[in-house]
Amino acid sequence: MTGNGLISRNIALYLALGAAAFFYPVLTLPEGATLTGLLVLATAFLVRLFEDHTVEISRPLGLVLLLGAFGLPAVLPPPWWPGGVLLALAGAAGLVRRSWAHRLTSSGLYCGSAFLGGMLLAGPAVYLMAMFDHWAPTGLAAQWLGRLFGSSASFGGSHLYLLTPEESLPFSCAPEWTGFVFQLLVVILVLKALIGMRSRTVVWRLPAFLVLCYIWYGLVFLLQSVIGSALAFFEYPWNPLLHLVAGLPPLLAGLRLSVPRRAAPESAAVVLAPVPFLVLAISAALLYAGVHFQDPGARKSGRVLIDDGHSNWEWVETPMTPVVFGRKTTYNYHGLGRLLERYYKVRITKEALTREALAEIDVLILKTPTRSYDEEEIDAVLEFVDEGGGLYLIGDHTNVFGMGTYLNEIARQVGFEYNFDGVFGLWRRNDQLWEPFGPLQHPTVLHLPYFHFLTSCSIKPRLGCETAIAGPEVGSKLVAYHQSNFFDPHQPRTEHRFGSFIQMIAVRHGKGRVVGFTDSTTYSNFAMFWPGRLEHLLGVIEYLNRSNSIIPWRLLFLLAGLAGIVRVAVRREFKAPLVIPAAALGLLCVIPLLRWSASRSYTLPEAAVVLPACSLDQHYSRVDLPFKDKLKQWDPLNMETFFIWLYRSGRIPMLAERKIPAGSDLHIILNPQRAPEEQDRRAYHEFMENGGALLVAGQPEFFVPEVNEWLSDYGIELGVRLVVDGLVRSRRDTPPVWVDAAMTVKGGDGFYFLDTSEALATSVVVGKGRLIVSGLADCFNNEHLGRYDSVPAELSLEYLKMYYDHVGIDAGDSLSIQTVGDDLPALE
Repeated sequence: MTGNGLISRNIALYLALGAAAFFYPVLTLPEGATLTGLLVLATAFLVRLFEDHTVEISRPLGLVLLLGAFGLPAVLPPPWWPGGVLLALAGAAGLVRRSWAHRLTSSGLYCGSAFLGGMLLAGPAVYLMAMFDHWAPTGLAAQWLGRLFGSSASFGGSHLYLLTPEESLPFSCAPEWTGFVFQLLVVILVLKALIGMRSRTVVWRLPAFLVLCYIWYGLVFLLQSVIGSALAFFEYPWNPLLHLVAGLPPLLAGLRLSVPRRAAPESAAVVLAPVPFLVLAISAALLYAGVHFQDPGARKSGRVLIDDGHSNWEWVETPMTPVVFGRKTTYNYHGLGRLLERYYKVRITKEALTREALAEIDVLILKTPTRSYDEEEIDAVLEFVDEGGGLYLIGDHTNVFGMGTYLNEIARQVGFEYNFDGVFGLWRRNDQLWEPFGPLQHPTVLHLPYFHFLTSCSIKPRLGCETAIAGPEVGSKLVAYHQSNFFDPHQPRTEHRFGSFIQMIAVRHGKGRVVGFTDSTTYSNFAMFWPGRLEHLLGVIEYLNRSNSIIPWRLLFLLAGLAGIVRVAVRREFKAPLVIPAAALGLLCVIPLLRWSASRSYTLPEAAVVLPACSLDQHYSRVDLPFKDKLKQWDPLNMETFFIWLYRSGRIPMLAERKIPAGSDLHIILNPQRAPEEQDRRAYHEFMENGGALLVAGQPEFFVPEVNEWLSDYGIELGVRLVVDGLVRSRRDTPPVWVDAAMTVKGGDGFYFLDTSEALATSVVVGKGRLIVSGLADCFNNEHLGRYDSVPAELSLEYLKMYYDHVGIDAGDSLSIQTVGDDLPALE
């Protein structure tokens, strides 16, 4: 092998590995990241294509590779598919006996396997970046270079400080700013090349390379900081493409330092030897299982204790009632407690946490502490976990009210800590939408369709933890203790972090398990009933409500996998081109097995108690709810407050796709888009016959006349006349309400009217229940009801009364509004 061949092969490997950063967004990604990643991968393919060293594989091996690559899409998500395409190309070319086909085989096998390897390594890369607040070698090199060039650069803590005429600008030396991932790739590839040298030469060449490497990266970081601040582009780190390009000079220099050893020429042909191939495949599968297998354990009885004694925030025992408003009813865990009671035996305590009290439970929830835990309490909690208990720690952003400080008193002793920052979506600017990514999901999030974070903090792990949620394409705000909500009002700033951060983590500690979560607000009453919230909560509790198996399954899998590799190596059956197709085959088989094992072991529990509920239809209704995106307050379809305030009735608000949930005595269809199908009509009629109430409400802008074809069966017609600006009166002696848009209703027993006595809302008895039809849906959007945390006053109070009359909330003859917690800061 020539020196030039070594360099080209390592450059191709570096580019193929680096391309994975664009598909698995470890760092901040620019628009068109997928196209950029494909171009980088294509460049790696071309570099390898014109290299002298080629691989000729046997037809059976080509066929196995081709079939296995086509099976990858069934196992891996779309971002992984480019690697599968290259492996399929390699397999197809391996069936052709031509020199050009050998080049395609070699290039496809090499770059496809490297890309897939990069995707597998992206998760550990995120973990490593989370472990380091900063990368000191680059910061120190930038300081030395800055002073050499006459600057007042100073590296301190985790930042590089540059003096400008106006101020001293701090620049984050966090891994994503300093190109840590690509630096690591460069060092590993150069070390790989240096291994082929005589040991005495390595002794001086490796340190020389590292010195040159970090001088270069220090220069890049210094220039990036100076130019970025001058051009006001400092809010985002340079995208991965620039980090990738910045890694090429030190890679070339390091490879030039390397002199490959002389070796006997390798055979160009690779024959599929069934036994070693299968041993390699099984070994790869076992090694992967050794890292990702989830011990099913044994399910415990489900006794849950919620600590409400260490927190003056997210109260569990304060209900949301028709007349009590304010932040203490919205930033509140009353809904969480009630939902848990459907599945587990739940107790709430304000007493000290003692060994005796914890001996009687299976899962302990410590949420949003605003005061510290006593030493005796910490010892009792740690002993509880050591002996097999499950511990759920719930924190929030920016160490607000000292939550991170107090939780870290326990978290640090089990292997992680809460950072004092606020994580936000880069492209959404505030809220963050996390969606499952990768071939396997942690059991805690196994049943999540998606998760809408409001504002979390990030987590700094130590070795031995498991990442449950890592949010890509996010930024990190700084803590500002002078602000009431601890948010930094000055953003973006040069010291902000960007990239991918751990937001939920799981740890096996002693015989027990611990989960750390970072966004307490998502469980508040105003968000607890959104899609994904209950699945998230139940997933965590189910994971914690297990006793670990006595058998160390992961260790056994790892040892068995290593034994297989040793067997192949000792017998000298090891051939490098065989490793990737064998490993791909092993992963193709083991990933579905691991998924099946986790989904079979970690199912969501069945509700043991049916609580009273009300349901909002999602199939026929036309409404906007902030489940994935924030909404404009004046959006006429924004029914966020309408949905949240259903909880004031004492019933659990639920979303329904056609089928009415068990326990619901009120089903709501807002702005129906079409008439229900025949089977749904029968289900709705049976629901009312058995005592349920069905509310159908519309507004003129979104009215669909065909709905009347269904309503006519009950003698009702909606939208007889469209009303713009009018006074509405109820049957009770209450002041009239001004409405902007409404529709009159014909038939039934009216209970809201115009001055002309035309009905705007009516009802009709159906069996033991009733049908309510209203043309006043425009009065129920956020523009009229206000935000979920608002306190009704004056005219909005009349809209609230109208809303209560429609959804069956009894607040008495006159509303006497009380407020609690209005002096508390909003933490969104």
